[in-house]
Amino acid sequence: MIKIKRSNLDYKLSNFCFKLLRRLSLSTIILTNCFILLLTTSINNANALVITTKNTIQGSLPYFSIDSGKNKMQDTESLLSIKLSNGKVIKRIDDTSSELNPIELPYFETFQGIKTIVPLGNPNYPKIDLAELKNYKFFFDDDGDKYADAEGKVEVKWERKVSDNNYTDITEMVKKQPNQHLNYCHRPYRLTITLTKGYLKTNSGLPNQTNFENASHSFYITPKEGIDNKCDSQP
Repeated sequence: MIKIKRSNLDYKLSNFCFKLLRRLSLSTIILTNCFILLLTTSINNANALVITTKNTIQGSLPYFSIDSGKNKMQDTESLLSIKLSNGKVIKRIDDTSSELNPIELPYFETFQGIKTIVPLGNPNYPKIDLAELKNYKFFFDDDGDKYADAEGKVEVKWERKVSDNNYTDITEMVKKQPNQHLNYCHRPYRLTITLTKGYLKTNSGLPNQTNFENASHSFYITPKEGIDNKCDSQP
């Protein structure tokens, strides 16, 4: 039997080949893992993009509110509304008041107790630009968007009846004496809210703009008869 002796050169060559193959194997594993990691990251980023887009679409409209967000004013109907001292909100669409069927309030009700989007104490009362309502903390957005821009105006007018089909303007008196009680003898009062076309818009998010149309509405109001405001003896 002939024995073949391996030379030192053969041994070194074999060892080199073995190490090379081992390194190539490790490189393949590393490359595979890197590929998997990159693929996973891409999928996660794609999912994040979908979620971000979905959240943007499902955003909410910005709105005004005169009671810290409890009642949202985000359309023409809600801007043409009044809030009574008992917390009741009456919108134009729900109002059925008239001269013969006015909204009845307690005999001690004041003008201050009947709130509109135009705040009493506003130096430009009975008017206000919608953009100025941010100064009264009347702007809200449930998505957390910061105030951006608003356009349009709202105006109110107070009148009291003096004779059949005749009313006199008392808006200036209401401005100066908002805590004065409504007088049963002057019933009914007529409160008119007039809105000019405009919008409320935030910088980001969808939807991000609330639009308002030109509109006007009058509410007829009377206090109940009380001990201090009987009018039987008055002409």
